[in-house]
Amino acid sequence: MESASKEVRVTCVMTTMGRRDQCFLAPVSVNMKDVLLRKTTLYRSGFREIPADGSELECLVADGEKGPYVVKVLSKKQSTAQRLEGKAKLKFYNKDAGWGFLTLDDGVDVFFHVSTLKKCRINADALKTEQPFSVTAVSSAEGFKAVEMTLLG
Repeated sequence: MESASKEVRVTCVMTTMGRRDQCFLAPVSVNMKDVLLRKTTLYRSGFREIPADGSELECLVADGEKGPYVVKVLSKKQSTAQRLEGKAKLKFYNKDAGWGFLTLDDGVDVFFHVSTLKKCRINADALKTEQPFSVTAVSSAEGFKAVEMTLLG
């Protein structure tokens, strides 16, 4: 069970529901790492179907021992966030801080957090500048944020 903490209202973009009936949402209204959503929380919040990828969920989020998680889903709407997909290269990764940037082929920089690497099963210790990736990103308050990453080659 998660420890109780202050709840914050956050708008997140839905990504694919992962294994074990949970997924990570990409926050777009605030700068924070990805937020865990459990299928049971979705159901307890009154949603009987899993929202489509790209849907925006207004959520109450709390900080647990393992990071932020959804306490309650308040509403759902089709996303207004801009979505980018394409090939990119690793520009920079700060292992100690747990974040970095990719640069898309068209020059757009995309932020990513170590939680996205973990979700996508990418070994953060093996990252090297200029490594090629396939990336899906959504616009956020601070710019584009990766929600899916695949190491190429």
